[in-house]
Order: sequence, then structure tokens, then C-alpha cells
Amino acid sequence: MLTVFRTHPFVHVVYLIALLPGLVLLSNGALPTTLLVIYGAAVALAHSNIRLSFGVIGRVFVSPNFHRIHHRVEGRQDVNLGFALTIWDQLFGTAVFPTRDTVGLATGLPGRPLAVEHGSPRPRHLAVFGAQLLAPFRPVAPSEAALPRSASTRTTAPR
Repeated sequence: MLTVFRTHPFVHVVYLIALLPGLVLLSNGALPTTLLVIYGAAVALAHSNIRLSFGVIGRVFVSPNFHRIHHRVEGRQDVNLGFALTIWDQLFGTAVFPTRDTVGLATGLPGRPLAVEHGSPRPRHLAVFGAQLLAPFRPVAPSEAALPRSASTRTTAPR
């Protein structure tokens, strides 16, 4: 579940700006804190690497199986953009509901291998952290885009 928080710090800044209206509503009592906590938990759950579908209510609420399709390595990634409700994807024609074939999809960014702590025999936490911070700003070399992702940089759903 914590993979939702393993993003570039700039993404968290953008999320904080988007959350400002909710914080204003919290401060004047118009929005219960519990509702904001439930929303945060739902967003974290959607990014968890578990096989979980919500059955019939999965047509309304985003499940890990639904959102995983957005993060797949192969195929369209401009689908299933919603964090909590599928209605937005349905309205904009970007909803792709999970099937048995999509549950075990490899996820990640095609052609953009990301340095990971367990990618070498000896962990280099500071070097990896620095590489991850700079990764979104470096251009993808044509040779990297054509190479298959290695097992150490690929995330797959549990089998």
C-alpha cells in the first residue's frame, strides 16, 4: 500500500495544492476528518500490489485490479486515471475494467528503468534516492526505450 507514497516529491506538492479546498472545508467543519481519512485510505488501497477486486461495486469504486491497468508496462496507460471513483473514467471514456488477463499485468514505466534499492548486491540508499529524484527530468535514450526492463526494475502483481 505504501507504493502510493513512493513518488517524486513534486507529485506530493501537486497533491497538496489539489487538497487545499478539502483542507479549507475541514477547517470550517464542513467536511468531516473521517471522510478525508477514508479517501486517503482508498487512494492507498488502489495503489497496493494485491489481487483485489470489488465485484459489482467495482463499477463505482476504484480497486487495485482496476487501477493497476493504468500502470501496466505494455499497452495504453492513459486509462483508469481515477483514484477513488470510476465514474470519471467512465464519463471520459478512459475506463478499462479488469479481467482475468489484466490481474497479473507487469506494471511500471516502459523504457524508463528506475534505480531501486535491491537492484544491486549492496544497497546504495543515498545514490538510489538521488537517481530517483532526477529520473523524471532526464530524457530517455532511444536505446533505453527499446530495451526490455530487467527483473530488478519491474514490478509485477503477486502470483
